[in-house]
Amino acid sequence: MYGVMLIVILAITGGVIAYLGDRIGMKIGRKRLTLFGLRPKHTSILITILTGVFIATATLVVLTFVSEDVRTALFHMKEIQEALATSEVRYQESQRQFLEQQARADELAQEIASMADELNLMMTQRDEAQAELEEARAEKERVVAEYLKAEQELEFAQSRVENLKEISAKIQDRVDELEATEANLNEKIVLLWEAYQKLDETYQKQTERMRFGNVAYRAGEIILAAVFNGGNPLAQTESDLLEFLMLVNRTALERGAKIQGKPNYALQMISQEHFDKTAEILAAGEGKYVVRAISSGNTLLGEPVVVHFEVIPDKLVFKAGEVIASEVIDVRQGPIEDQILQMLRRVNEIAIERGMITDPDGLVGQTSGQDFLETVTKVKLEKKPLRVIAKAAEDTYAAVGPLKITLLVEEP
Repeated sequence: MYGVMLIVILAITGGVIAYLGDRIGMKIGRKRLTLFGLRPKHTSILITILTGVFIATATLVVLTFVSEDVRTALFHMKEIQEALATSEVRYQESQRQFLEQQARADELAQEIASMADELNLMMTQRDEAQAELEEARAEKERVVAEYLKAEQELEFAQSRVENLKEISAKIQDRVDELEATEANLNEKIVLLWEAYQKLDETYQKQTERMRFGNVAYRAGEIILAAVFNGGNPLAQTESDLLEFLMLVNRTALERGAKIQGKPNYALQMISQEHFDKTAEILAAGEGKYVVRAISSGNTLLGEPVVVHFEVIPDKLVFKAGEVIASEVIDVRQGPIEDQILQMLRRVNEIAIERGMITDPDGLVGQTSGQDFLETVTKVKLEKKPLRVIAKAAEDTYAAVGPLKITLLVEEP
């Protein structure tokens, strides 16, 4: 629209100027006027030329006045051309730098790809080396386990040889007397021997666990317990408590706990206030008390064990004949010895919960080996589920141990 208007304006302006020039030329021709001493004809031609010049000039003036682009083209063309040339040079330089950077990027991409391949190769080699290391460790553990097993089998074989020699000698001495009951005794011997093997295996496992385990004490575990008389002077009570702590320290050292830099010490008390409060309770009390040194948290081998005291007044814990625990034993549920031992461990836990004194191994209950073996034999001979009952053999007080246990077998 802007161009059309401009063309219309230029056409009108040119027409007006041409008309005026023609009118002026006609008047000059009629009047035969002369300019600059020229002939009228030449004067008319000059007027026509000047009219054309004026038309061109007017056209440029109008274009210059109306259009910014025309003004720029007329007066700044040289600058525009120079700017275009400079821009062209800059564009060429930018294009060249872009191509160089593109080539460099391609080289870097190739280097990164090469390094990624090398990294993958190194990670593969590392994984292979890790797998070989794990295999070597597993082989080492297997060899060590076989060595320990062979050592245990050797000790067991030696013990068995001695036992068999003793049994053989006794049987030889009484062969005439036992001929009538030979079959029954042989069966009992086999059962007793199996029970002995189970007990020995359990003992070896417990010993190995205590020797090679990573945890010296679990949180809440009794390190040691002792019986104190209440009502003694405070100074004597504190001295007795310190002596008790020395025994606790020795027990903890044997279990593998220790303070770094102090090889002869393994204990850390919660606070002096706790020690003083315990001594005051004992000094102010009467009768006997069970004092336990308890591990306040899980303690790893080589770490100090934090202990606190638990004070329990002496009292009747179990009456004679009281049933402490019972369990239905079934040969189909696993080894009989393990089931009975599990029940005895529960008896031990019940006695500890009621406050009974424990031995240095943390045990409370006590049953004779003969009673245990006879119970195992009865259950095996019956070959059906039977209830095994653990009863207190006599009145048992918290400060007087151990808890003597009697095992009974009856129908479930």
